[in-house]
Amino acid sequence: MNERTLRIRGGERVTVRPMTNADAGAVLAGFDHLSPASLRHRFFSPVVRLTPGVAADLTAVDDQHLVLLAFNADGQLLGGARATRHRDDPSTADVAVTVSDAHQRKGLGTKLLRLLRTEAKRAGIERLAGHVLLDNAAGQALLVASHAACWIDEPGVLGFEIPLGRRTVAPEITARRTLGLAS
Repeated sequence: MNERTLRIRGGERVTVRPMTNADAGAVLAGFDHLSPASLRHRFFSPVVRLTPGVAADLTAVDDQHLVLLAFNADGQLLGGARATRHRDDPSTADVAVTVSDAHQRKGLGTKLLRLLRTEAKRAGIERLAGHVLLDNAAGQALLVASHAACWIDEPGVLGFEIPLGRRTVAPEITARRTLGLAS
């Protein structure tokens, strides 16, 4: 993907491009500026400081990580979307979308996920998967907009999957349609 310019709610222009090794400092600084609530929604626990291992994973640029970053006109990081391939099934990738507190609810997360879906599909990924806390209304809205299949994975946590291939109809819907035609 090349660099793209998008407009978000409020008319602000945002530049989206793949992450490079030179972006590591901006990514880590972006996480340092997130509110405790945003950090909890991203990491599922109160995070005071990123561990070296998590920091290394968040800034990895390789074949296993597909990361798109969004910057404002001043070069400030506003958010990002990442897909990390499963080691045992490279056709599936865990997905996470993070948006700065000041830019949440402006459509940036939705646009980032839409672009990430396209890039993931080009990279041979067939489905995005992950988890969202039940109290993360913005995350759930993003899943609804993405037509994700969701389920309660554990107390307080939704599991989800977003297929990237052809749209399929669930077997129970096919059965209902067949029964309806037969009567």
